[in-house]
Amino acid sequence: MASVVELNRPIRRRVGNLIIEIHEKGITLRGSGRRKRRTFTWEQIAALDQAGTVQAASDEALGRRVLKSLHALPKGGIPHANRRVKS
Repeated sequence: MASVVELNRPIRRRVGNLIIEIHEKGITLRGSGRRKRRTFTWEQIAALDQAGTVQAASDEALGRRVLKSLHALPKGGIPHANRRVKS
């Protein structure tokens, strides 16, 4: 069984005329019926997120999934990072 970060083969999805391929090294985009491809590494994608919001959201989502699988979520849930909590 593959781990969370290990892909046995790339994941391919078609959105309109765009084919998106997700693999361990990054994301590859190409047009349907086209030979030219454009590959972006995960480092390039992370560099686009200057505010750190994508990384923070993914870390938070991962943490929630772990707590949920351990049945350790508080009854009120975990407050979202962008929501204000009344005190």
